[in-house]
Formats: sequence, C-alpha cells, structure tokens
Amino acid sequence: MIDLMNTSTHTGPIKESFLPRSLTAPETGVATQLETDNDPIASREETHKHSNNTSYTDAKLLSVSSDPVNFEIMQAFLKQSGYTNIVPVYDLNDVYDQIHVVRPDIILFDNMSISESEFGILEKIQANKKIRQVPIVILTAQTELSAKLRALELGVVEVLPKPVNSNELALRLRNILSVRTHQNRLANYDPLTHLPNRESFITRLDWALKYSKRYETSGAMLLVNLNRFKNINDALGPTSGDRLLKAVADRLQDTLRKSDMVARFENESSEATLSRIGGDEFSVLLPVITHPEDAAVAAQRIQTQLEKPFQLGDKEVYVSCHIGISVFPNDGNSKDAILHAAGASLHQAKLEGKNGYKFYAGSLNEKVVHRLAMENQMHKALAEKRFFIHYQPKIDFKTGNVIGAEALIRWECCQRGYISPAEFIPVAEETGLILQIGDWVINEVCMQINQWIAAGITPPRIAINVSSMQFKQMKFLEQLQATLESHQVESRFLGIELTESTLMDNVNEIAELFSNLRKMGVKIAIDDFGTGYSSLSHLKKLPLDELKIDRSFVIGIGKEKDTEAIIMAIIAMAHNLGLSVIAEGVDQEQHVQFLNQHGCDGYQGYLFSKPVPASEFSDLLSSVNTNGQYLRYQEDCSDAVNQSHKTVDK
Repeated sequence: MIDLMNTSTHTGPIKESFLPRSLTAPETGVATQLETDNDPIASREETHKHSNNTSYTDAKLLSVSSDPVNFEIMQAFLKQSGYTNIVPVYDLNDVYDQIHVVRPDIILFDNMSISESEFGILEKIQANKKIRQVPIVILTAQTELSAKLRALELGVVEVLPKPVNSNELALRLRNILSVRTHQNRLANYDPLTHLPNRESFITRLDWALKYSKRYETSGAMLLVNLNRFKNINDALGPTSGDRLLKAVADRLQDTLRKSDMVARFENESSEATLSRIGGDEFSVLLPVITHPEDAAVAAQRIQTQLEKPFQLGDKEVYVSCHIGISVFPNDGNSKDAILHAAGASLHQAKLEGKNGYKFYAGSLNEKVVHRLAMENQMHKALAEKRFFIHYQPKIDFKTGNVIGAEALIRWECCQRGYISPAEFIPVAEETGLILQIGDWVINEVCMQINQWIAAGITPPRIAINVSSMQFKQMKFLEQLQATLESHQVESRFLGIELTESTLMDNVNEIAELFSNLRKMGVKIAIDDFGTGYSSLSHLKKLPLDELKIDRSFVIGIGKEKDTEAIIMAIIAMAHNLGLSVIAEGVDQEQHVQFLNQHGCDGYQGYLFSKPVPASEFSDLLSSVNTNGQYLRYQEDCSDAVNQSHKTVDK
C-alpha cells in the first residue's frame, strides 16, 4: 500500500486488464477535429461490446500537473497499474484546449491547490456541453471543505486528499470509468436489440455528413419500416414481438456485414451502421458509397433477407418492409434534411405498396431503377446469348485494301430492342459485368476467326476492345493465351485496343504487360487518342503499334483549323515514334482527302462500311476485284452516317 505524494515512490503493480477505447463517445463531446477523421461511433460500439469488462486500463488519461517530477511519479504508478495511455499537461492554461485535442476518457488534476485560476478552468469546462461530461478527479492537499464542495458543484466526480492511497486511487479510477461505460451504453444503445439507438445514429449521421463534405464523397441513409409487426405483436404478445425485433436486428446486421455494396476505405468508419431508431423502424447508414445505386442494392438485399420466415417458438411468421432512401449530399447537407428526405421517401414507398423501396428524388429513383434493370437484363443477355459481334473494316489509304477490322459488341434486348453500346458499356464497367462481357467477346472473336480460316477465308487482324479493368486482371494474359489455343488461332490474327486513359496509371506495369502481349504476337493500339490527355513521356515508354485518332477530331476536318492542326501533329508524332495511325469516324470524302494528304495510314468509318455481322464481313472480304482491292460496300450510307453520331460506332 503506497501513498502518492509529490516525492513518493511505489512498487508492485495493481492488476487491471482492459479498457475498450470507448469512452470517447460523442456524448462526452470531446471529438472536435471533424470529429473529423475519427468516427465517434466506433468507440461507442467498443464500449458496448466490452461493457462486461471489469478493468479499464486502456483508457486515455489527461494528467495535469505543474511539476514534471510529480508527473513522472504519477505516471510510473499509473503504468504499473496498467494505464499506459497518459498525456501530460504542465500548464493550466493549456488544459481546456488539450481536452479537445486529446479527447481523454478521464482528467486527473494532480496536486491541485484549488485556486481561483483552477476554478476558472473547471467553470469553463462545465460551460461547454461537449466536454463537461468527461470525468474529472482532483488530488489535492487543500483541506478546506468549502473548496472541495465548490469543485464538486463544478462537476468534479472525486476530490481526494493527498497523500492518497495508491490502491484506493486505482479502484476509484476503475469505478469511474466503469460507470461512464455503463452510462454510454444506456445513452446510446437500444436495450432490446443492442443496436445503436436514435441519438447514436444521428451523431453518426452528422459525422458522415461532415466527412462527405470534407472529402467530397457520397453516402446514403435507409429508413426501414417493418410491415405487419403490430398484427404479430397483438396476436402473439409483446414477448414474441420483442423476440421478432431481435431476430430482425440480427438478420439485418448479418446482411450488412456480408455485403459488398459499401465503398471500402482504409478508414473502418466507412462500414455500414445499423440502428434501431424506435418501434419497428430501423435505419441503415452507408457513410461512403460509389453510386446511388449502391443504396438500392442494399435495400434489395434487406428486403430479400426479411422475406424469409422467422421462427418464434412453434410459430413461423413472415414480415416484409418498406424502405425510404435519401442520398447525401444530393438530398441535403444537414442531418435534419437527410432524416426528412428518408422519412418522406418511406412514406411514398408505403403509398405505392408492394413492399418496395423509394428514393427521395424522383429522377434519381428512375435512374437507379433503370440502371438496375439494365444490369439484370445484361445478366440475362449473357446467359441467353443475346450479345453479338459486328466487324468494322479498317482501310489502307495507299492500296484501298482492308487491313484489319474492329470487333464491336452489339446487344438486342428482348424487352427494349437494340441498345447502344454508349448506354450499356458504362453500366457494365460500373458493375464489373465488363469482365464477363470482355471474356465473352474474346472467346467469340477467336471462335469466328477459326471459322473463317476453316472456310478458306484468311481474315485481316481483328482488334478487340479491352477495358482497363479487364486488362489489369492478374490472369489476363494467361486467359488470352488459353483462348487462342483453345480455338487454334494464331496470335497474328488478333489485336488489342485500349483507351488512352489506361495509360494514365502505372506506366511501368502497363509497359510490362504490353511487352508480354507483343511477345505473344498480339498488336496493340491506343483507341480514341487525343481525348485522354496522356503524356508523350508515357507513349515513349510503351511498346505500341498503332494510334487511333478519335472521331471527335475527324469531324472537324474542313471546319476547324485548330482541329486539323492537332490531327497533323498526332500523325507526325506517331510516325516519329514508329507507330501507324488509323482515323476513326471517317464518313466524308473530304475526311479521306485530308487524312491521306497528311500521311495517315488508314481509316475506318461509315464512308466505307458500317460495322456488319460476321457473314457480311466474310462477303466483303470475298468481293475483291482484279486489282486486289476490296470493293467499297455499295449501299446508301446516309442513314447510317446519321446514326453514327448517336452511337459509339466508329
């Protein structure tokens, strides 16, 4: 047993084990730096998780002492007692500011004289509702009862006379922290489901809105209301009703825990939070999402999980739900605005019935529904083989021969008919379906090349568009090689086209991939050149074969002198780098004349041929005249040219 005085020493640890880093909950009000990067609710959840622990030595202590030697003595004792997270303050004037910066779980004033200046600090702390709940313990040699009472009136929880017994101090710290943990749990958690309650949810929402504003991210709130709960509660009794609410909470928690619709960042605070905000209503906060559609995915999964029956004793019951969704910052920048938007959208969802979900913004709701419908339709199209390939020839300026072709994916939806690639490709990229679609295109083209060769037709090199996501897959080269071998196709018949934006990432890694493709015998072209702002230093490092001038430049020929100058510069630069140049979107004779005059190697566009099915492309290859030139596709191209402006066709 040791008495702690300014010159005292002690030996022998007092065993304590663990304090969840929990007592910095927002109710203490000590999170001020965006409550910035640190999500306050995370610590509150740890409080609840470890609320049965009896020791709290992981707490953060702010130790105030004007004497460094005195602090060293106190620190040595506290460390032997298990407390290691101790922050010293030697100047009384710094205490108030340090509380906001350090966010302590408890403040320990050691050897305090309880002077007027010290009372002034206590009054300042007490006046700030954000920090006045932090427990304060005073160790003092001051024996006047009036000073002690005044300190207690100002919110101090313990005033201990010095010398103080070390065991007593350790136990008092433990008990104070234990009470604080219990208070936080009562204040911030629903006692039935053990989920964060409404107040806790609102605090987390407020933090998420600040995070969204600072880092320019988006998030969403889902308000979930159970249907038929009152009927079940009335029929089976409140005990069964409580059991159902707990079962719903567990199932929703499990659904969100396993979900992948929330954007994942290094900050754990980006994870979804489920709360019970009252009665049969739950809320879900998605602090960081990539697209509003992610909230719709979450809503769909919640509804799917709740459709499964719940077992209450010998009774099997069914519940469903309506969900209102608000997205920030689209629907507001304040917690009141987001709560209102979620409530209004929930009300609208109930009016429409059918256990659905509804976004607050009608236009956003239509957009999300449309996108999700397209995603589902693309899944079906892959399964039902409703995608197909058209081939657009590339023409050599010098000979007029077809020197290649670009394979372009097409889709005829069973419900909507023909859908432009400009509409479905971005959705495929956002959802990751582009990987499956890309693999299908490579397989389909290789199979078609094999069929042409088997029929005695030697095709030119066929270029396949590969998305950045697909290209950067670890096994892309292996899968490409395996597909070529499975269809017995030589790599000289295949080319790869990548958009210029692909070059903006890791150049060294991209260069290695390009080199391996070249070793395989696959030619590489950069598509839509001039729109991705890639640097010349990137081009110099990459083993490329071809640049394709984007159609947006070609249409300016004969109209814009600046555009013509850019085209001439691209051609000259590419030739200096040893690359051939193909112009896209050529649909007028003056395009051909200008490009040919300035040394462009080839072109593709509606002037020669629109993209055509494999059978028509075969006929085109077969219709060679006696001079060895492929005949121009004879048809009225005027309608096709007009349509080219509305699609991503070359």
